[in-house]
Amino acid sequence: MVNRIIQMGEKSREVEMNMKKLQLDGKHLTADIMAIIHKLGDPEQQELIHGVLKALELENQVLKLRNAQLELAGNTETLKGNSCDFSSRVDFHCGDDGKKSIGGDSMDLNLKYSDSSSKKTDDDCETESLKSEISELCLLKQKLNSQISQLQMKVETYERDIECFEMMKSDWTVEKKMLEQHLSGLKEQLREKEEKLNLVTAQKGLMEVKKQSLVHVVKSEEHVMLQKRLEELSVQLTQIQEEKEQLQQGKICLSSEVEAMAKVIQDLESQLARAQEENTGLTKSLEVLDEQHQGAIDQLLKVKQSLLKQNKTLQSELETMKQISGFEKYRYTLRSESFEKIDAGTDCFSPACMCREVQTEPCNDIENSDEVYAKCRRNLEIEFQEKILKLITFEIPKDYFSVNSNSKDDIMPMGMVEALVRMCVECKWQRDTLERKVAELVKELQDTKHMYEDRNKAAHELDSECRILKGNIETLIEELMVSKNGGGEGLAPIPENNETEAMEQKIMMLENEIEVLREARLNLEVDAKGLREEVETLVKKLQTANAMLRNQENLETESNRWQEAATSAGGQLKEALAVKCSLEEEVEGLRGELQKLEAMNKDQVSSSEKILEELQEEIAELQERLLQQEELQNQKEALMNTVTYTQDQLELSNMDRSKLKDEVEELQKQIEGLKAMGNLQTE
Repeated sequence: MVNRIIQMGEKSREVEMNMKKLQLDGKHLTADIMAIIHKLGDPEQQELIHGVLKALELENQVLKLRNAQLELAGNTETLKGNSCDFSSRVDFHCGDDGKKSIGGDSMDLNLKYSDSSSKKTDDDCETESLKSEISELCLLKQKLNSQISQLQMKVETYERDIECFEMMKSDWTVEKKMLEQHLSGLKEQLREKEEKLNLVTAQKGLMEVKKQSLVHVVKSEEHVMLQKRLEELSVQLTQIQEEKEQLQQGKICLSSEVEAMAKVIQDLESQLARAQEENTGLTKSLEVLDEQHQGAIDQLLKVKQSLLKQNKTLQSELETMKQISGFEKYRYTLRSESFEKIDAGTDCFSPACMCREVQTEPCNDIENSDEVYAKCRRNLEIEFQEKILKLITFEIPKDYFSVNSNSKDDIMPMGMVEALVRMCVECKWQRDTLERKVAELVKELQDTKHMYEDRNKAAHELDSECRILKGNIETLIEELMVSKNGGGEGLAPIPENNETEAMEQKIMMLENEIEVLREARLNLEVDAKGLREEVETLVKKLQTANAMLRNQENLETESNRWQEAATSAGGQLKEALAVKCSLEEEVEGLRGELQKLEAMNKDQVSSSEKILEELQEEIAELQERLLQQEELQNQKEALMNTVTYTQDQLELSNMDRSKLKDEVEELQKQIEGLKAMGNLQTE
C-alpha cells in the first residue's frame, strides 16, 4: 500500500508538471496569436482567429478537467487503500481479542477461584479500550466513505463538464472547417481573377501593338492639341497672376487702412486720456465748490432766519408802541431792549463799537428811530456781504446775477446766494454733459477697435488664400511639365504570332471589353458630373449663407466650416477623377477647381468690401437674422449629411478596389500560421 501511495504521488507530480507545461505553452500561443491579431486589421480575420483562440482555451480547460479527474481518481484510490488498511487493522484487533478471551477462559478453568475475580476486572478494562478504539475506527470509516461519495459526485460533475466542452470543441471544429472551405473558395476566386487579369493584360498588349501604328498618325494632332491647351493654361496662369497682384494691392490698401485706423485709435485714446484728466480736474473743482457753496448757504440760511425773527419782533413791538400811551417814555426802554436783542443775534456779524454808537445815540422822535433802524440794517448787510466775500475766494461772473436787479440790490447778499446757486446748477449740467461725452468717446474707441480686429482677420484670410493659390499654380505647372515630358514616350513592340484567326478572335474580345470599359467610364463620368453639380449647389448655398450672415462671429465660423467641407469634397472628387481619368481629364478638373477658387476669392473680396461699407446698415437687421439662424442650421445639417454620404461612397469604392489583393495575401499568411500552430499542437 505504501508503494502504491508513493506511485500515486509521483504520478500526480508528473501530471502537475505536464499541466504547467501545457499552461505555459497555451500562454505562449495566446500571446503569439494576440500579436498576430494586433498586426492584422480585417474584422473577419479577427473573428476567425478569436474562434481559434476560444477553441484552444476550451482544449486547455478540457485538459485541466482531465488532470483534475486523474487527481481525484488517485485520491479516491489512496482513500480506498487507507480504508482497507483500517478495516484490516480492526479485524486484526478483534481476532487478538478473541484469542485472548479463549486463552483466559482455559486459564480460568485451571486457576483457582481466588484469582478469578481479579482477572475478570482486567479483561473488562481491555475489552472496553478495544471497543472504544473500534468505535473510533468506525467513525473514521464513515467519514472516509462520505468523503469518497463527495469526490465521486465531483468526478461526475467534471465528466459532465468535459462532455459539454467536447461538444463545444466539435462545434468549433465544424466552424473551423467551414471557414477553411470559405478561404479555399476565396483563393479560387482570387486565382480566377488573376487569370482574367493576365488575359486582359495580354489582350491589352496586343491592342497596344496595333495602336502603335495609329499612334504615329495621331501624335501630331495630339501635339497640336497639347500646345493649344498649354497656351490656354499659360493665359489662365497670367490671369491668375494678375488677380494675385490685385489681391496683393487690395491687401496693401487694407494694411494702409488698418494703419490709418490705428492712428485714429491712438488719437482717440489720447483725446480720451485728456478728457479723463479734464473730467477728474472738473470733478475735484466741483467737489470743492459744492463744499464751499454748502457752507456759505448754511451760514446765509442761519443769518436769514435770525433776521426774519428780529424783523418780526420789531414789527410787533412797533405796533404795540403806537397803541400804548406814553410812547416817548416807553420808547427809550424798548429801543434799548431791541438793540440788545439785535446785538445778541448778530454778535458774529456786527462790531461792538457800532452797537455802542447805535445804543448811545440820542433819539427824540420816531423818524430818528426809523433812520437808526435803517442804518443798522445797512451796516448788517454790509457785514454779511464782507463775510460772504471772505468765504468765496473766486469771482462770480455777472451773468449769474439777476437782470432786473438795481444798483442797490447788487449789494444785497441774497443776490450773491442766488448767483452761487445758479452757478452750481450750471456746473452740474456741464459735468453731466462731460460724462456723456466721455461715454460716447469710449464707445467710439471700442467700435474702432472692433473694426481694426475685423480688418486684421480679413487680411489674414487673404494671406492664406494667396498661399493656397500659389500652391495650386505650382501644382499646375508641375503637371504641365510632366504632361510635356511624357507625351512623346512610346510603348515597346510585342512580336506578332502567325496564328491570325486566334488573333482576330482575341481582337474581337478585346474590342468588346473596351466597349464595356467605355460604358463604365461614361457611367463614372456621369457620376462625377453629378458630384460636381452637388458640390456647385453646396458652394451656391454657402455663398448665400455667407451673404446673409456677414457681420456675426458665430455665423462666420459656420461659413468657414462649410467652406472647409466643400474644399474637402472637392479634394476627394479630384482623387477619384485622378484614379479613373487620364492626364487630360485631370487638367480639366484642375481648371474647374481654379475657377471655383477664383469665384470664391472674388466673392470673399466683394463680401469684405461690402462688410466694410455696410457695417452701420446691418446693425438694425441683426434681430431679423437671428430668427433665420435656425433655418440655416437645419440646411447646414442636411448638407453635411449629403457631404458625409458622398465621402463614404468614395472611400468605400477606393478601399474595395485597392485592398482585395492585400486581404487575400493576409488570409494566406494567416492560414499558414494557423496550420503551423495546429502542427505544433499535434506534436
